Amino acid sequence: MRINGNPNIQSVLKSYGQNVKKTEEVEKSGFVNDKVEISDEAKAYQVAMQAAKADSGDRSEKVAAIKAQVNAGTYKVSAEALAEKILKG
Repeated sequence: MRINGNPNIQSVLKSYGQNVKKTEEVEKSGFVNDKVEISDEAKAYQVAMQAAKADSGDRSEKVAAIKAQVNAGTYKVSAEALAEKILKG
């Protein structure tokens, strides 16, 4: 079977050659027009995470104290305070 005389094959090869040239031109220029945009939700999340990291020292001390009380069997939860927190949401 001869593929050199087939016009479909020739058009594919011609298109492929043009794509290779375009790729080489982009590589030579060194410029690619990529752009990254960060959504408002992601920015808000980033701010919240930074605030949480800044405040984590106080929280870790509180968590450690509660863990010690639970392990010792002395941790007591006020039913009224718990109910109040649940109702507030």
